[in-house]
Amino acid sequence: MSFVTDSTELRAALRQCRMSFLVGFWFHAFTEVTALVYPIFMIQAFDRVVPGRSYSTLIALLTGVVIVLVFKGVFTFLRTKLLVLASLRFDRLMASRVFGAFLERSATQRDQTGASVLRDLTHFRQFFAGSGAITAMSAPWAGLFIGVLFAISPVIGSTALGLAVIQVAVMVANMRMTKSAIGSASAARDATYRFAEANLRSADAVLAMGMAPGLTKAWLRRNDAAIGAEAHGSTVGAGFSAFEAGFSVLQSVVLLSVAVVEIIRADLPSGVAFAAVIVFGFAQRPVAQLVHSWSSYLQAREAGVRLARLLEAAPPQRPSMPLPKPRGEILCRSVVYFPRGAEHPVLRGVGLHVEAGTSLGLVGPIGSGKSTLVRMIVGLIRPTSGEIRLDGAETWSWNRDDLGRHVGYLPQEIGLVSGTVADNIGRFGLFDEREIVAAAERAGAHSIILRLPRGYDTPIGEGGHPLSGGQRQLVGLARAVVGEPSLVVLDEPNSNLDGPGEVALLECIKQLKAIGATLIMVSHRPNLVAGLDRIALLRDGMIQLAVPADEFMERSGRTISIRPKSSEG
Repeated sequence: MSFVTDSTELRAALRQCRMSFLVGFWFHAFTEVTALVYPIFMIQAFDRVVPGRSYSTLIALLTGVVIVLVFKGVFTFLRTKLLVLASLRFDRLMASRVFGAFLERSATQRDQTGASVLRDLTHFRQFFAGSGAITAMSAPWAGLFIGVLFAISPVIGSTALGLAVIQVAVMVANMRMTKSAIGSASAARDATYRFAEANLRSADAVLAMGMAPGLTKAWLRRNDAAIGAEAHGSTVGAGFSAFEAGFSVLQSVVLLSVAVVEIIRADLPSGVAFAAVIVFGFAQRPVAQLVHSWSSYLQAREAGVRLARLLEAAPPQRPSMPLPKPRGEILCRSVVYFPRGAEHPVLRGVGLHVEAGTSLGLVGPIGSGKSTLVRMIVGLIRPTSGEIRLDGAETWSWNRDDLGRHVGYLPQEIGLVSGTVADNIGRFGLFDEREIVAAAERAGAHSIILRLPRGYDTPIGEGGHPLSGGQRQLVGLARAVVGEPSLVVLDEPNSNLDGPGEVALLECIKQLKAIGATLIMVSHRPNLVAGLDRIALLRDGMIQLAVPADEFMERSGRTISIRPKSSEG
């Protein structure tokens, strides 16, 4: 299956559909064999019905043809049904895996590929479990029909074989010349999609500050490159298509001429000439299907390559024994992190210990690596070297789904998803209604939610109610503290909050400490971190100080500066 995909997971999923493909192949075989009913009918009609003027023979032949064609229709339907079932089975096997890997990559690599990879899954599935499968099933039958022509006349068969060889040679040349063109066009088109999707989030700033013309020009440059690549590929393909159209007619004329000569020379039935052309058309059909589906194959193959890269970058979680609810002890030991393509590390040998049930404020200049560190603590990023342990076990060894119930995380980009307010706070069914309301009350968001058009059932996200920045932050905070979390990580939780919102946040922090949750909070506001147990100063990717909050506040008034210098890491 290497011609389909190099991905072990995709090949395994296709293999699980092999019974549908196998049975479908035999149904398809019957439909291919029934194609011979027309040339056989023609030969019999010209050889027996016309000379003998036998209407009864004609009626018998017509009856036989109708019966065969009915069976052909039934088997064609069954073949198509089996391929549809194979497509659905493949989607059930891979859809959740691909979507999970897409979320994993989006969280860990912060790339801008958007949801195009999900379209890749659709293209791959529709081709290799649809038109591609039919083309593959048809290909072997070209040899059968050439063999029928040899049985009619070795000269006709040899002529047909020679013409088919020429057509295959043209097809191979077409494949080689269009492969790179189609690959370039696909890559250029994907680049335009990524550029557009990456800038949609900033559409308000773009329009408000007059950036639209410049951004449009930048997009048009990428779009022009994509169109140019597509035009080149289309031009090459059009040249081969034009040749194929003319050569197809020429093939039929040449074969008909040879058949006529054989009828004269070998005294063959007159219907042989027309039958030979029809059978040769059947032999041409699989080759034509290969030619016409070549560009679709290349696109599906490229989609498979991208899917393989995605699945390789986000391997499935290995089965592991469920661990008990963590107490929340965090240990970072010699943590180093190099982002992709970076020359210098964001984190340099970070060592940090947070005891279970205690709270830690993480402060430092912008660009010091605070956000990167907390993303590692919740298991979104794997350290380049060193280790991060939760209750003595590496965070990456925990089953993410099991651990997620006991961890709360509020990132800088709050990241509410399309759904209702209740869906977001309850993490889409992970927590019940009672826990959702309790979390909203703990976060100080309950009264705000009740004032929304439909309360907790208000749709938010794409196409939903547009929450303000403060409302989004409080709903995100409620989502982070729902249930009885063992570990809560808040990254700049007050960035969109007003005075009452900050009061609600401080009250939420007190409640988290009261229930014994381990709390790690990134903030530049002294009033938020002053009430925590300890404060750590991160600068230039290293922990420079980690002391009790009272001692830190006392020192900060004299010697410690956490003023921002560059962008956050």
